[in-house]
Amino acid sequence: MPRSLFACLCCSVLLLTISCAKPDSSIPATATGKQTVTGADSETIDREREARQRRSEMGDNGKSNRSVGEPRREFGVVTDGLPETPAETGAASGAAVEKPKAIDEKSNEQLMIAGGGLRMIAPADWEKAEPASSMIEIEFSVPGEGEQASGRMTGMSAGGSVELNINRWYDQFSQPDGSPSKDKAKVAELMVGDLKVHTMDISGTFLEGMGPVAPKTEREDYRMLAAIIELDGDQKYFLKFYGPQAMVEKNAEAFSGMLQSLKPVD
Repeated sequence: MPRSLFACLCCSVLLLTISCAKPDSSIPATATGKQTVTGADSETIDREREARQRRSEMGDNGKSNRSVGEPRREFGVVTDGLPETPAETGAASGAAVEKPKAIDEKSNEQLMIAGGGLRMIAPADWEKAEPASSMIEIEFSVPGEGEQASGRMTGMSAGGSVELNINRWYDQFSQPDGSPSKDKAKVAELMVGDLKVHTMDISGTFLEGMGPVAPKTEREDYRMLAAIIELDGDQKYFLKFYGPQAMVEKNAEAFSGMLQSLKPVD
């Protein structure tokens, strides 16, 4: 073969090799030589990835597998700190928020006490009972849980000084360690509108009985919340709520709310 023809063939082979190795300019490349994704392709991939993410959050019944209050996550990143729907919060969906028991005048019982001189709102789940004595104006049975004994709340008008009646309440309790009940009790004074109210919170063994000379029944682990409302002159109104400590603790907020509902009748 003539040398000139052989040289032409070699040149042709070299040019063909270079042409095949040249990258396609229509495909963008990164600095590393790897193929990138165009804007349109990126949007498509993001939509597919989001769809897979949402399918993974849904159960077989079509409801979200996320627990109530768990933040939404997109691709493993928290995108909000709120529940998925307003219905999960109750208040956000417009649902009524339950008010403290003794404050909601619509759902709780309004009473006229102190011979019609005071208005008070009693908790709805406290059950009216027949007063055990003619001296008692109102009486409620406060339900306990399971086999737990119920509590008792009474209201009555009487005279005498605040100090004298508080000392009488001290004597209705004894302490397991033999210490004076006065040292264990919490006594306070507050204003409810224009009414001066004296309160007591005392726990221990309750000496239950009708009157100071009547036989007493010992009730261990009892607690009493009581209040003295000062009225005109020397008259006072007494509210006394007592029962097993756990039951009284559960209803302490309701008793406090009942005191806050007190209003004189014009």
